[in-house]
Amino acid sequence: DIFKLREGECKPDQSRCSMICSVFDIILADADFERQGGFSFFNEDEFLKLLFQTYEIIGDREKRFPRISDMLSVFCEFYDGGNESGQTQRRQFKTKLENWTVNGRYPMFDQPTSINLENDVILADLKGLENEPKLQTIYTMLISNIFADKMYFIRDRVKVVVRDEAWSLMKNKRARASFEEDLRTARKNGFATIAISQLPTDYNNPDREVGKAIIGN
Repeated sequence: DIFKLREGECKPDQSRCSMICSVFDIILADADFERQGGFSFFNEDEFLKLLFQTYEIIGDREKRFPRISDMLSVFCEFYDGGNESGQTQRRQFKTKLENWTVNGRYPMFDQPTSINLENDVILADLKGLENEPKLQTIYTMLISNIFADKMYFIRDRVKVVVRDEAWSLMKNKRARASFEEDLRTARKNGFATIAISQLPTDYNNPDREVGKAIIGN
């Protein structure tokens, strides 16, 4: 019983917590996030403390899962201050969070998903993301998460995820790895994944082996 959530309480389990940290490792990173993630600059243990505090406060007060703007509010209330030596880092952390809220550059991540997860077909149009490597990686990770939550182990019908302009993921190492993993596991778990491009050979650059996996699927 001690592990049961109380009414109004919502907390991520270990798997979900790892996923959230992976996303924020990209959000908090500088431009070269593939070489050095955000937790190279910001303390991951302190971030986890903020994360769980945000879940507890929003779950208890509003009976829902928190959004990034909620995390920003909790940060400003409890952490934005203190000694002068840490103020620069706290300002940087706050600025990076603000960029992913409804008032920032990427407001789409600060609201509930518009994807109908009950549908048998989900279409992800990746056009335009080739110049946004952070978005490419996060979108690919989140689509993989949808697979894990809503599409694995469904045996009574086939679920399909379609990625249009998926070739743009190929030059992004982390996005490419997530994409390939989805393709390699799709056949085992009762769903199909389709990648659309002008030419099949688009997927051979820069990794021909990954291209084979995509074309084979």
